[in-house]
Amino acid sequence: MRRDVANLIISAMKEAGLSDAIDAELDDHSVITFYMKDDILPLHIINDEDDNVWIWTELGEFSLNDLLYYSRDLIPIIINNDEELFPLGQPCLHLADGVLYVRACFIDSNLESTSTFINCMDYFLKLVQSYHSVLA
Repeated sequence: MRRDVANLIISAMKEAGLSDAIDAELDDHSVITFYMKDDILPLHIINDEDDNVWIWTELGEFSLNDLLYYSRDLIPIIINNDEELFPLGQPCLHLADGVLYVRACFIDSNLESTSTFINCMDYFLKLVQSYHSVLA
């Protein structure tokens, strides 16, 4: 069953009082991108071919040396994940082509209601802010 992620996002935005910010043509046939404030790079959500819903954002350009330098401050963020919101080990850092991302796959039960989806989004955004505070 393909999830209707677009309607879930629309409901979440309406519940948050952001009805005016909703694109009337929002659909989940491709990546849904949110442009955030406070130095957070765009947030992306996609429903893949296997009906997994992924969320990710870029943290910035990084190298292995940078990760080693900041590892003492990153480790607590990495290991203190809420397993009720995302699968074990997620959200996780991903390094690709010199760019560091944080990404996660939603647990299906957290896509069944607007309130649980909002909780996951809030947790993910706070996590991204934690990474930014270390890596800034």
